[in-house]
Amino acid sequence: AILRGLQMNADEIWKGTNVAGIYTDDPITHPTATLLKKVSYSYAINNHLGIMDQTAYALAEQHNQIVRIFNIFEPDALMHASHQHDYGSILHA
Repeated sequence: AILRGLQMNADEIWKGTNVAGIYTDDPITHPTATLLKKVSYSYAINNHLGIMDQTAYALAEQHNQIVRIFNIFEPDALMHASHQHDYGSILHA
């Protein structure tokens, strides 16, 4: 997805998941996990957050690509992502 987004010159790459964004731990198995609104690639790599694989992190970071992670199963999720800049979490360089 990162490679395709870069090929298309996307402003942001969206990753729709089954959780509201990036958490300190898997919120499904750890209900006390904290939602993080903005996370750097280095933080995600150093804390072993399972958002993307290492190659995707490296590629996105190298090209200063923003990735928005949000719950695609929420009603009107795509509309919220397109109109609300704070919807979900942001992964950035």
